[in-house]
Amino acid sequence: MDIYAVSTHPVVVGDKLSFHLHPARAQDLIECTINWQQDNKPRSAQYMAFKAINKTAEDGGATPPFIVPVFVQKDPHYAQLIASATPGPDGTLEFPITEDWQYGQRFETGAGRFVVFHDNSNEPGQDRFMDTPFTQLLTLLHGAASIAGQAETADKVDAIARAQFNRPLLSYSVLPTVRNGDILRVNAQAAARSTVVVTWLQESSRRTEKYYQVMATNISLNNQQVKFFVQEDWWGVNLLNIAVNQGNNHFDFMVNGQFQYGQANDSGTDRWVVYHDRARQPYQHRFVPSIIFNLVEMFSHMPPLSDILAINATNPEVVTDLAAVLFGRPLLTFD
Repeated sequence: MDIYAVSTHPVVVGDKLSFHLHPARAQDLIECTINWQQDNKPRSAQYMAFKAINKTAEDGGATPPFIVPVFVQKDPHYAQLIASATPGPDGTLEFPITEDWQYGQRFETGAGRFVVFHDNSNEPGQDRFMDTPFTQLLTLLHGAASIAGQAETADKVDAIARAQFNRPLLSYSVLPTVRNGDILRVNAQAAARSTVVVTWLQESSRRTEKYYQVMATNISLNNQQVKFFVQEDWWGVNLLNIAVNQGNNHFDFMVNGQFQYGQANDSGTDRWVVYHDRARQPYQHRFVPSIIFNLVEMFSHMPPLSDILAINATNPEVVTDLAAVLFGRPLLTFD
């Protein structure tokens, strides 16, 4: 399946997808075998893979149509899907995305999202269905390590990394910690905050700025706790000016396009928020450490691998700067 002919519009619950039961191109509806490890045992299952059009996004004026890769376990889920689908124009079938589906995505913005309908006791990772930046990173590092004569070590690390850190499929029934439109409550007392120094490379210059970090309460979502970073000189007037409500020791504000966020996984279950001048461009890992960057740093310090990657291993800043250019995740904006 062409992984580049995918939608920039994230497929969400309620979206209606359409596909041809007998497509003109055979490769647009194929049967494939998905293999994975589960409970230290090899597992496999047959899936039907096809391309669908997101009719909900199309109805919103999308041009060209948003294409969504779909994977459905052959037995019995594919027959169930066909039986419950609604006939559409030109011999197509239409079906809605419900919380029974799972999904994966190539980018945390939701771009390149694909959907999976199967027995939820199956636990293949996202990379079993489509290539991801994580698997691309592992392939690159494994190849460099092998060239540097570290193939045996690279094999072991690669196996551990894929087993421990590969991204699982995500559930539509799980909500992010904070979403656009949510109300966050922040303790206004100085004792509730700590100072974080954030350093990053921007336009070939190293920048260092201070942020306040506090724990905010998402009163829109079961009072979940959310890490909240505020540009130091914006803590006072700037933050108060956007507050929708003020109490004696707290203020509330609505999450919107003025705020950015990062997250350790695509489900958003540990999403955190940044309020700052958006001309600043630090990567997510500058606020919260990332597994993928820990992996890069570990590989980059393996001599003579550091020479192969042209890294000066005596300067940690060179390592993190190179990793950021190749694999850094920018902060995302609520919309």
